[in-house]
Parts: sequence; C-alpha cells; structure tokens
Amino acid sequence: MKTLTRKIAIELGERKAGSGVKVFPCVLSTETPVRRKSWEGEFLEVLSHKNGAVDLGRAPLPLIESHNSRTMPIGVVDNIRIVDKKLRGEVRFGTSARAAEIAADVEGGIIRDLSVGYSIDTVAETRDGDTLTVTATRWTPHELSAVAIGADAG
Repeated sequence: MKTLTRKIAIELGERKAGSGVKVFPCVLSTETPVRRKSWEGEFLEVLSHKNGAVDLGRAPLPLIESHNSRTMPIGVVDNIRIVDKKLRGEVRFGTSARAAEIAADVEGGIIRDLSVGYSIDTVAETRDGDTLTVTATRWTPHELSAVAIGADAG
C-alpha cells in the first residue's frame, strides 16, 4: 500500500500554555484539491471529510520528521476529529533532545508546515472537461510529519 502525503500549516497562535509540554493545535487535512501525477497523467486528488470517510483506527498518530518512518517519533497527535470539513488534532512534542529542537524551531517559526501520511482505500472519480478529480471516499491517516515543504495549502 502506497503512503501519500499532504502539507498543512501549524497553528502557532492557538498553542496551549501550561505544564511545560509543547502542544500545538493543527489541521491534518482538508478537502483542498491537490495536483497529482500517475502513469495515466495529471489529476486532482481530494480527501473526503464526510462522516465515515476517515478511518481513525490508527489514532493517536505518531509525529515524525519528513515522513522518515525509520526514526523514533518526536511527538504524538492526539484529539483527532473532523471539524468543518477539516481533520484537526493536537501535536504534542516529546521530551527527547531532538523533539525539543524541532519544537523550538516550530515555536520560532522556522518549521511551519506539517504533512499527513495516509493511504487510500476507496475512491470516486469525476471528470469536468479535461480535469479528472479522484476523491478518496475512504482513507486512513498513518502519521503526521514536520516538513519543510508539502502539498495541501488548505
């Protein structure tokens, strides 16, 4: 099963204070179309956020760096839920030295993007002229990554 990715911004202005643990509310995904390429050509990919479309069976999700699943997580994403057609959660950084480094760069505005890694189980295709849109009608988020550049501007 191929893991796909999308970019989302970290919402620094809404960060939780207290207890010394760094927690940042975030959006993991939206229904914003993302341009993809396949052997058949280009298409737009949409992740549905309708009831039952998102399989949250793997939650809470690990927070990793740049989709590198061979390293240990630097945090976790809890409280994952759909609000206003957006998959939202709370990033909680770990206590390791590397997690503290990444959290400091997030807090300082150096690292501003997240990217969700996911798999697609079922799709629906529609065509508007020459534009093919593939909507993931059932999909599963696997991890969230701190990244430099991602795909979903939503």
